[in-house]
Amino acid sequence: RCVVRPRSPVRLVWDFCSTIMVCYDVITIPLMAFNAQDTEFMINMDWFITCFWTLDILCSFFTGFNVEGVVELRPRAVARQYARTWLP
Repeated sequence: RCVVRPRSPVRLVWDFCSTIMVCYDVITIPLMAFNAQDTEFMINMDWFITCFWTLDILCSFFTGFNVEGVVELRPRAVARQYARTWLP
């Protein structure tokens, strides 16, 4: 199946990477107020992080969720839950 369990190793690694991306954003976004010169590294990281967060939205559509102790893995139910709880 294409839906991943919320506690699977793949999802845990993805969540760990998300934590690293948030830490990077927490540091760099406030620095934008000072108009610091962008380095090649920062430009590449900005693109990478933009792509990462875009993929994160897609990955969320393929990650199951818990309902009263049962993991829901049906793709339609997962997409509906994500759309109702995270999308505006």
